[in-house]
Amino acid sequence: MISKHEGGLKGIVKAERQARKVAKGEHVKQVADPRTLLRGAPARDISEFSGEGDEFIVLVARRAADGSVAIVAHMDGDKGLTERVLGKAVTG
Repeated sequence: MISKHEGGLKGIVKAERQARKVAKGEHVKQVADPRTLLRGAPARDISEFSGEGDEFIVLVARRAADGSVAIVAHMDGDKGLTERVLGKAVTG
């Protein structure tokens, strides 16, 4: 069932493409799970993101077991991603 596969249909397609590369003997870059990396990232202060730049920036936050939230990364400069996030923010 597609819904049980991590990433759904896109995840299946990605896995198939990677398997074909491996079968052809092509080098496949191993990418660490971003969740694993960001779990250990230090919390960043909101002031780090002030100053020059685009009006809107996407911040990535992590929710701790105690319910607190910490900013751990930003996606400044990716206009396409920012536009998609802004669209989702107003449409739900």
